[in-house]
Amino acid sequence: MIAEQPWILFDYQEDSSTPLAIYAMHPDGSSLHPLDLDGARAIWPSISPDGKSLLYISLVDGEPDSVMLRDLATHASRTIGPLSLGAAGLGRPAVSPNNALIVYGEGLLFNVVSFDGSNDRLLDKGGALPFFSADSSRIYYSNGDLVSIDIEGTSSQTIEHATASATFSPDGSKVAAHISCDYINELRIYPRALFSGDPCAKGTARVVLHVDSGIHSHVAAPMWGPDDVIAYHDGRDVFLIDAAGGTPTNATSDLTMNGGWAGDPVWAPASADIP
Repeated sequence: MIAEQPWILFDYQEDSSTPLAIYAMHPDGSSLHPLDLDGARAIWPSISPDGKSLLYISLVDGEPDSVMLRDLATHASRTIGPLSLGAAGLGRPAVSPNNALIVYGEGLLFNVVSFDGSNDRLLDKGGALPFFSADSSRIYYSNGDLVSIDIEGTSSQTIEHATASATFSPDGSKVAAHISCDYINELRIYPRALFSGDPCAKGTARVVLHVDSGIHSHVAAPMWGPDDVIAYHDGRDVFLIDAAGGTPTNATSDLTMNGGWAGDPVWAPASADIP
C-alpha cells in the first residue's frame, strides 16, 4: 500500500490582473487545485499542528482583512480577528503546537489569542512570519534578525542576526534560515547549536542550499516538512530541497511560466481534509 503524501499549501496569482488565492498540491505536483473557501479570496495559509484546522487571511474589498480559522472536518469558518495595516499588518498566522494559541499580524505588533477566540491581546512586539517554540511558550519572528519573545510579549531575545525568515526541524535540532550577508541572500541549514549571533561569520558549518534572487523575492519563508524536505519561496516560485542538500526542485514552474507568482508555502499532513 502506497502511503499518502503530505500537502503543500501556497499563495498563487496567475497574473497581475487576477486575485491571489491559496492552492494545494502534493510534493510530486499531483492533486494541484485551488482551495474551496466558499468563494473567499484568501492568502497566507497555515495549518494547525494536528492537521484539523486551516488559518488564512480573508480579503474583502472595502473591509479590513481578517484572520479566519476553518474547521477542515465541518468546513465551517470563523473570524479570529481583523487586521489593521496601521497596527498589526498583513502576514501569516500560526497555531501553537499545543493547539491552545494563535499568533497573527505582521509589522510593529502581534496579537495572541486563545484558539477558541477568547483573550485576544496585543503584544508590543512584532515582525515577520511568527511561529511558536515546541513547548508553545515562546514566539519566534524576524525583524531583520531572528528574535524570540514569550507569549506575553516580554523577555525578548535576539537569536540570530541578518535573518529574514527561519524554521526549525521537527526535532528542534536544526534551523533553515534565509540569511542576508554582504548583499547576498542564501537559504542555509545548520545545527541550532551553532547559533552565534552572526550568521555571516566565517568558519561555521553551514550548508548553502540556494541563492534567493529575483525582483519578486521578499523572504524565502522556509518551512521544514516531512522526510526532511524544506519548502521555500524564491523569486516567482516555490522550491523543495532535501535538508541534506542537493539540487532544489521547482514545484510550481508549470504555474508561473506565463507570468504567474507562487510563494509562502506551508506543509499539511496527508490526513488533513484539504478543501
